[in-house]
Amino acid sequence: MSVVPQCTEVVVDAIRRRGSTVVRVRGRSMYPILRHGMLVEVQPVAYDELVIGDLVVFTNGPRIVCHRLIRKSPKIFCLKGDTNIWADPPVIWSQVLGKVTSIIDHELRIHHVDTPRYRRRAGFLAWCSYPYAIYYNLLHAIGRCRWWSHGFEIEK
Repeated sequence: MSVVPQCTEVVVDAIRRRGSTVVRVRGRSMYPILRHGMLVEVQPVAYDELVIGDLVVFTNGPRIVCHRLIRKSPKIFCLKGDTNIWADPPVIWSQVLGKVTSIIDHELRIHHVDTPRYRRRAGFLAWCSYPYAIYYNLLHAIGRCRWWSHGFEIEK
């Protein structure tokens, strides 16, 4: 998931001033958890509060990216999009803006990500991140992912 580069400064400023902000998702790297056009609420987070499976929002040059935390070591994070084959380059603590606390879907329903059910699912997705990505990429290769080529899910 990424944010339009022109909005990066606005998002960073909103998180620092208000303590949270809502951002529209672009891309397919976090499918099916985050779909193109969904909204996510981002709040600042302390280092000790981050656990494996959290959706971490960080700056990557001029872009803002949201990927899943799959490994954590002192001040360095290993993050990966759920459908990406490879993990991101290591992210340092100063790049982290916060974590996703709520997901607002296309029907404007709010899904809180701090529930025990979501935490179990997120931990499982972090644990099997690479097989999960290979599965979705194989579906794309054999033509079973109609949403992939358009960058968003096709509505029926």
